[in-house]
Amino acid sequence: MLLGSTDATSTSHSADGIFGTSTSHCVGGTFTSHCTDVYDCTALKEVKCPHESLGNNGVSAKEAHWKRTLRLLFDMKNPAHLPKNKLMASTQGWSSLHMAADLGYVELVKFFMSADVDVNRDVSIGSSGTALAFAAENWGFTDDDNDSYKEIVRLMVEYEHTSIENLVISGGAVLGFQPIAADLILSKAQSRGFDPEAGIDPEKGYDPEWGDDDIDTQKLARSRYKKWLARQEATKEAERLKPEVEAKKKADAEARKSAEDKMEQQRKDALEKKLADEEAARIANEKDTPKYI
Repeated sequence: MLLGSTDATSTSHSADGIFGTSTSHCVGGTFTSHCTDVYDCTALKEVKCPHESLGNNGVSAKEAHWKRTLRLLFDMKNPAHLPKNKLMASTQGWSSLHMAADLGYVELVKFFMSADVDVNRDVSIGSSGTALAFAAENWGFTDDDNDSYKEIVRLMVEYEHTSIENLVISGGAVLGFQPIAADLILSKAQSRGFDPEAGIDPEKGYDPEWGDDDIDTQKLARSRYKKWLARQEATKEAERLKPEVEAKKKADAEARKSAEDKMEQQRKDALEKKLADEEAARIANEKDTPKYI
């Protein structure tokens, strides 16, 4: 939690959390910081004094400082193997947003998003370790359409600061086992104009703007997006051709029925002719047979 006095000339603030404690001092409107933990609190020195005047859009200094403090806490990665996630796996390197998304805590996710934390951080190399992917993996955890995981996915998909890279990587990560969530996520990337071929450096074979940390994941995500896109286009084409296909099916059924009716009529005609011939033969036979009195 945030602690501090209201003295405008010299104020001390501390942020405590499971990742360590950092202390900063406000003197003359500027923060200096001293981290008391082995894990570096890198950004406190960038935080301005909470006694500054109203900022942009009428955001109070108190609210702005609170948001900054949340972002600082968010930026501290979990250095330990505890706590475990719901599957009892290590959460090392996770942020508080990753934990909230993985556990389905909607209000906490909203809380962190309201502080403008970075929703695009990926904590996993070789797969997707985004908060969006963590929530999407649990899509349909219950049958309720307002399931907390579904709500988190929808929130993050519509969030203006969710990057296209995040959408493509997260959607691709769950494409194989959560197709509904993947459709929602990747459709958003498509609506925002994502082109899997755009931005690719012809020599490097990947988009440098997405970073160089995990090129294989980037390539895999784009490949999965292309597969999804091809499937979507095939579905659209099938929908476009559906009236024509239905009309052909109807015509084929009618032709089949007409042929069956014709065969049935031919069978009846043949039977009637046979009976008529037999009756004519019987009558002729009777005429040719002598009658004795």
